[in-house]
Amino acid sequence: RSTDGGQSWVSANGDLGGDDLRVRSVAIHPENPQILFRANGIGPTSGLWKSNDGGQSWVRLGLEGDFDGAGPSALCGEIIAFDLRAPQIVYVGCESRGLFKSTDAGATWVHLGLKGERITAVVVWPWERYYPAVARGKTELCVTTCADRWMSFLGRGEPVVATPATMTRSYVLSDRGRSLSVLDEREDTGFFNVAFDKAAQTTRVMSFATAHGFQHNSGGHMSLFPEQKQFESFRP
Repeated sequence: RSTDGGQSWVSANGDLGGDDLRVRSVAIHPENPQILFRANGIGPTSGLWKSNDGGQSWVRLGLEGDFDGAGPSALCGEIIAFDLRAPQIVYVGCESRGLFKSTDAGATWVHLGLKGERITAVVVWPWERYYPAVARGKTELCVTTCADRWMSFLGRGEPVVATPATMTRSYVLSDRGRSLSVLDEREDTGFFNVAFDKAAQTTRVMSFATAHGFQHNSGGHMSLFPEQKQFESFRP
């Protein structure tokens, strides 16, 4: 962890060790940077942890999820997201066990669905403080998934946790997860990450990192940009 813009770093692992140092995702409370969530470990032995002191100590939470901090999923998007309107609400996506939501800062969890689909990113509309009117008073969330066949494209082998899903999807949630709907459904590529487009001033324009390059969704239509570039062109 750094408190000086990255000039110096200190360990934020507390007493964690072994596979718990294989971190899949980290989220920082939007109002109190001392509160951290982390998903780490490999498959069945993985877990979700919380720190209230900036990473000096960690408590394992009771979420029955599964994460992969060692395989290809570790290169995908973040799968822990705070609700910026109400930070006690937290969303977490898993390798195969679906999407979960807590309304009490991680003490208890509710399953929202998507069991059997690998969640690769969970992203909340991030400009709530500056453009609150765009979201129309709602918390907008986008969740991406990826079928197993595309995960090896990331160059870290096959995923530890297998999923039965054959389709890649992106979902949008409004009203803090009470409505979950499919935005995109594909079988010809995989979604690895997603970002909302701030310039468009709408919560329905997004950019995706996919198994076939950078793709853009606008008005419900997906396009590849630039057209001639496939995923291989982004490899280091």
